[in-house]
Amino acid sequence: MERKKNSINIRLGLYKSKVNKKGEHPLVIFIYSKGRRKVISSGFQLLPSEWNDKMRSVRIGVINKSEIEEVSNQKKMDLQKIVSKYNYLGKRLSLEELIHQYKKPRIENFIYPYFDLEIARLRRAEKIRNATVYKTAKNVMKSYCADERLTFQDVDFRFLDEMAIFLKARGVGQGSMSNYFRTIRALFNKAIRDDEIDRSVYPFLKFSVSQFKTETIPRTITKEEVHEVINYYLAEEENEKTKLAAEVFTFIYLTGGINFKDLTQLTFKQINGKKVSYFRSKTGRAYQLVLQPVAMNIIKKYKTANKIDADYIFPFLDREIHITPTQINDRSKKCLGQINKSLKIVGQELDISIPLTTYVARHSLASNLCNNGVSVKVIQNLLGHTRLETTNSYLKNFDAGEIDRHISHLL
Repeated sequence: MERKKNSINIRLGLYKSKVNKKGEHPLVIFIYSKGRRKVISSGFQLLPSEWNDKMRSVRIGVINKSEIEEVSNQKKMDLQKIVSKYNYLGKRLSLEELIHQYKKPRIENFIYPYFDLEIARLRRAEKIRNATVYKTAKNVMKSYCADERLTFQDVDFRFLDEMAIFLKARGVGQGSMSNYFRTIRALFNKAIRDDEIDRSVYPFLKFSVSQFKTETIPRTITKEEVHEVINYYLAEEENEKTKLAAEVFTFIYLTGGINFKDLTQLTFKQINGKKVSYFRSKTGRAYQLVLQPVAMNIIKKYKTANKIDADYIFPFLDREIHITPTQINDRSKKCLGQINKSLKIVGQELDISIPLTTYVARHSLASNLCNNGVSVKVIQNLLGHTRLETTNSYLKNFDAGEIDRHISHLL
């Protein structure tokens, strides 16, 4: 997007039309635009002999030279930052508006520092996933406008609308844009609740996040194809990386669609007989599920003589290395990428048309349960969805019916 540029020239100089009894002139910041001029005082007076007009600097030997230059240059820089911000946003800036922006009370309502405060708060609360969501939204906004002085007031309807056009032109999908703008909206709501900004600057009364279509395309495979993945995992001759990926897919499918991050943090202590108990990290909801024989065999495979109850079951995390929530989250995210990459290879080798991922395991679980008559409400609870609409997006092509509550329908 081509932005308008404001032609404004800012420079230091002596205001020679004014002189005091000592023969000193005010050192000022001259602001020029379209043949007009405005003046802002630096707060200092200098003799003509103390000022180098050609170099536009205080001459060497002048008392408090450093202080004069530091204060004056800071004022000049503050003015230039305002001009730069308006240029970046493509907004017209008059000399009067520039002076107004410069002289108005400094309200610390810059949006990027507030993003950082929220990200830090979420990390302290060990809500690493949410912190990552806010960090991503901030980075996306900065890809459109990198000015650190961007305020909440600057992020108006026009800003958001042009940011959406900017992202769309770069191939960002509707679902991703919905996530980014919902996060920005949440930040505005929090700033209003915290009395950091006035409700009058809230831009989402005009800018609708619902304009972005977020319909989820069902990504499922049949029970027969699930059996092929399980057989792939059971085969002796397969590659270790793809075999591990098939194993993870199988375990997710057979344990109620456990999230990959929660899977990586399962310990042997959470296994009680033929049941597994855990809290879903995203929602905090508690689960206790009966382990199917294949899933139980996967756990037994890793329960070697040197393992203790506190050890992780799967070979993704090390309790002596991955200690903090950030370390665990980063490692899980990296491993998820590797697993999904290997799963795509598994799907290609098995001639499965849908690219396999851990999400396909969850979607397939949902659709196959629904085909067996299990209600959407039950599946919602099993998958840990807080909104029924999310579950329905998994099951768009299926009719729900209340028949059974057991995961024995999975195979």
